[in-house]
Amino acid sequence: RQGQEPSTTLNDVQALSSSVAHIVGDQSTIFRTSDGGASWQRQLFLPVTSMNLHKLHFVDAEYAWAVGLGGGSANGVEGSVLHTKNGGFNWQKQMYPAGGSGNTKGM
Repeated sequence: RQGQEPSTTLNDVQALSSSVAHIVGDQSTIFRTSDGGASWQRQLFLPVTSMNLHKLHFVDAEYAWAVGLGGGSANGVEGSVLHTKNGGFNWQKQMYPAGGSGNTKGM
């Protein structure tokens, strides 16, 4: 843990190479390293809401999904899915189909 980031639980990590990796966790945490973990940059997504992200999966160097709970319903238990198309620099929330919802703690 570097810098003065607030303490949070980290839930999943995926290394794409010996230098690039991503971590997701509680409190909408997404971090990226491009130097083998020597430094980590916090990544943001829009809209910024509080989610506990549990799992992360990159299908290649550009496309990935992160899933978890929160960020949608009043009681904070609705499932959430985030998606990136640019290597994790920007994340967008994906919507469920009409009438759909889910408990997305894994994929």
